[in-house]
Amino acid sequence: MNLKRVVDLENILVVLIGIIIVLAMQYTEVLQSANAVFAGILAMITVKYTEITRKILEDNTKSRKISFITKQLEELYYPLLDFLKEYREVLYAAKWGKVQENSNNNPRKLQYLGDRDNSHDGCVIITDLIRKKYLFKEKETKVFFTIFVEGGHCTNHISSDVSFRTYDELKRLVEEDIHALEVKLRALTA
Repeated sequence: MNLKRVVDLENILVVLIGIIIVLAMQYTEVLQSANAVFAGILAMITVKYTEITRKILEDNTKSRKISFITKQLEELYYPLLDFLKEYREVLYAAKWGKVQENSNNNPRKLQYLGDRDNSHDGCVIITDLIRKKYLFKEKETKVFFTIFVEGGHCTNHISSDVSFRTYDELKRLVEEDIHALEVKLRALTA
């Protein structure tokens, strides 16, 4: 090969390398600009998906709360209050052995009047509620429920003062819990 040709090839190669370097530098600047734009777009998309995900989680949490409160009311509180309302104040007339409505001058007695067509004791109904004690809203209500059931106060005929106080307090607590749960449910569904 001739020396002039080698020099020309070297010059051409140097020029090509120079052009490649210049193009690479310009291409890098364009590429960096494009990367910056794409990074900005990606950041906006990420923020939007984060908001959507947060909203989905809030809705799921709200839905779970509504479901649990509904379960508390329908499976425990309403049936328990209905059970407690089945107790009626009565007086056993000793002379005739009949149940009469209690008057103010007679000692207080409560009789469970539910399940009149069946031979079941009223406490048979409460066994379903015992399994659902975990649904109680307040610990105090659960304690009085346990005392009422396990302390021998849950009978067909309530006549002791301790049993009356336990019954009255349990009924009051159940009514308060129902009211609080219904208020909370209305707030969640509004």
